[in-house]
Amino acid sequence: MAHAGTTAEPWLHRLRLRDCFSQWIRLLRRRVSIPGDLIGRYIVARGSICLLAIVAAASLTLLIATACGGGSEQGISLEADDFYFEPQEIKAQAGQPLTIRIENEGRNPHTFTIESLGVDVELQPGEERTVTLTPTSTVDFVCRFHQAQGMAGRLTVGQ
Repeated sequence: MAHAGTTAEPWLHRLRLRDCFSQWIRLLRRRVSIPGDLIGRYIVARGSICLLAIVAAASLTLLIATACGGGSEQGISLEADDFYFEPQEIKAQAGQPLTIRIENEGRNPHTFTIESLGVDVELQPGEERTVTLTPTSTVDFVCRFHQAQGMAGRLTVGQ
């Protein structure tokens, strides 16, 4: 079994702390998989700062991949239960498509209704439906069947 810094792992001993990010990006671009024991031995040999750098690089990569979707849809799950919505407030970006997965977890039929947007979806107990809309302003949503019992929520639109 070779140890960090031996000729069996030449890239490992040459890698410097300041090169962690660039090496990580190069490896991601090449889609090279690195065995976990090599990373572990490198971290022990070079210190835990590199681990932080690698974790930060991976997080940044995920964040950039998510953010670079540009016009991609936002998505959220909404639970309709007896007699409330969870969450009661949904946040969305103005002009961006929003996909809402609604699941009726109650024992009664419910609706997801936004009159101003022409949305009216009826769900039987255990049923799941998906609605995609593009909000431009803050609106309220209700269950038509149980609005008097306070089954309502708000879709808040921000910039």
